[in-house]
Amino acid sequence: MPRTSLITIYRCHMNAAIMLLLSFIAGSAGAQKFSTVISLRSGSESVSSVNMNIFPPGKGGNKAVVNINDRLETGTKMIVPGNVVVVLRSTGGTQVIKSIGGKPFEYTVEFTAQGENHTVKGLGAQIENTVKKTVGYNYRNSNEKGTTAASKGTVFTFTDFSNKDDEKASISTTEGVITIIDKVPCSLNGQLIKNSRKGGVATKAVSRTQQAGDETFTSSDEPIDYTSLDWAVDYINKEIEDQDTDPEDIADDLMCLGDLYMNMEKPAEAIQPYDRAAKYYLGEYGDDDLSTLEARLSLAEANIEAENDEKGMTIAEESIAILEEILDIDLDDLDFSKQDNDAEAIDFICSEITDIYDLLGWAYSIKGDDATSEEYYSKAEAGCE
Repeated sequence: MPRTSLITIYRCHMNAAIMLLLSFIAGSAGAQKFSTVISLRSGSESVSSVNMNIFPPGKGGNKAVVNINDRLETGTKMIVPGNVVVVLRSTGGTQVIKSIGGKPFEYTVEFTAQGENHTVKGLGAQIENTVKKTVGYNYRNSNEKGTTAASKGTVFTFTDFSNKDDEKASISTTEGVITIIDKVPCSLNGQLIKNSRKGGVATKAVSRTQQAGDETFTSSDEPIDYTSLDWAVDYINKEIEDQDTDPEDIADDLMCLGDLYMNMEKPAEAIQPYDRAAKYYLGEYGDDDLSTLEARLSLAEANIEAENDEKGMTIAEESIAILEEILDIDLDDLDFSKQDNDAEAIDFICSEITDIYDLLGWAYSIKGDDATSEEYYSKAEAGCE
């Protein structure tokens, strides 16, 4: 069995997140960058097309019907009705996505430099993964609060049980071995350790492996408790220095380390870990990924507090430009959903727009524009409708 490694994609600010990954040795150059719809079911009937909203990346190209043989390029999102089952084929294997509670949910596919990330989001959203890819490939699954992955021959099921602020998922493995990362809050003598984001909490990934036949894993938000910030810094530094730690797991540790230094009022020492994490996320996932943006905004704030104002302001302004571009695309998708009277799509897109408002509120606060910051924070609290 190849050595397992761990991947972190999105750092949640309050509760637990899950992530699994198995990584391999060779490269995956030339892999296709799309999933293909190979089967559709509406209720108990097999069908050739179903009504559901599809949102390709960027503005324009949205559609309200999905057909067998449609291709979903990287970054495509669809809102799946509760009575519909969609079967996809990608380079890594096949995915059967459905709702186990009859509720609509959101599905997104993304292809990165390392492989595939399939995300289901919504209470009862489930994806069963049969992974065939052999080498040079990371195959992951998440509920946008973390990620899973598996090796050739692995079959695993990921179910999102998140409900509002209660973030939860279950994972069962019927074939092969997977690595699970449960990202949990950090606390100091029972008190949650804050990060720089408004209402945010520092998090730490805790890993475990799961084999076929093991009991179903359910995520936890039980915090890791430290007796002192110095002890926490020392512990995480040792993990970073461990040569067996995977680069993406190191990136998560670096974010946590930066958060700890900010809590210790040592912003100059937080700059290097934030910068290393931001560069890693940028190289892997691009400048518009939420993990990249959060790391960049943390870096901007650390620089400004360390009196490197020009550098910090430049990073903040660059992040604002990207966030406003994402917001423009999301608002376009929202208009399309309203025209189509798709209440479920509106709900999911509004949730994402609210997240962007929150990040923009933080970004403008870092920049020192309190009026615009408060405007975006107020929008985040009010929602997007």
